[in-house]
Amino acid sequence: MKRFLFAALAVLTLFALAGCKAKPLEPETPDTADYCLTDEDVPLDERALSRAVPDFLDARQQTLYRQAAALYDAMFGGETTGIDYKFPAPGAPLDAYSTYTPDGSDCTYISSHSRWSWADFDRVVHGVFTDRLWSELNDTPVYVEHDGALYILDCSYGGQYYNNVFPDEFTLVGQTDERIDFTVTAHYSYPYPREGESYEERDERTKTSYEFTLTFPVVLLRTDAGWRFDVFCTGVAAEMHCPDAVFAGVTEEAFYGNSYAIGA
Repeated sequence: MKRFLFAALAVLTLFALAGCKAKPLEPETPDTADYCLTDEDVPLDERALSRAVPDFLDARQQTLYRQAAALYDAMFGGETTGIDYKFPAPGAPLDAYSTYTPDGSDCTYISSHSRWSWADFDRVVHGVFTDRLWSELNDTPVYVEHDGALYILDCSYGGQYYNNVFPDEFTLVGQTDERIDFTVTAHYSYPYPREGESYEERDERTKTSYEFTLTFPVVLLRTDAGWRFDVFCTGVAAEMHCPDAVFAGVTEEAFYGNSYAIGA
């Protein structure tokens, strides 16, 4: 069966502020320390804290990776308003919002109920991404400022087949004091029952096997402010946002066979 993607945007998005330790293997001193985002800036839940990270990154870089991935998943894993649900402001009324249409624009934005004002959001996204990457991600833009508040273009990217039962795998491509290149391999399971497969069997299948992988690049750069990601994606969002990711495995057509066209 064909998957259904409800993407209303073709644009990507994201983030700004402090980074991590200048050199992966050098001890931190008062003169060399960079300022990293704190738990208050980007609260990480148990799932985010247990996310697989590259073992060739130091501890601070691994935290930076988890922060970047949590933010990226929230914004690109399904709904553009995902940050409202993943990082809500205390007591935020998620069913009530104000709207804003910029002069000369056909787009109407809604107020965010996330924990961040525009200034804090801008600081956080620049804390994990380079200016170049953030400009590319928010090119449309999806996230804008209005009267000091964060507003969001409310759209859906649709669902993907990412299977978080299987930890991401990482391969180091190159590493210097200024740049770290590596790839991420994520795992995916087709979610619908095959012909003759029950829903219970489908559930067990996705717990014990995957049908394909996607491998995509990530680049971490040492900037004047600290380490920042200049190329980034996550397995949750790779199907939608990494068109050049390398596919390996069984195609959906081959997996479902004669039943593939059902519901198309």
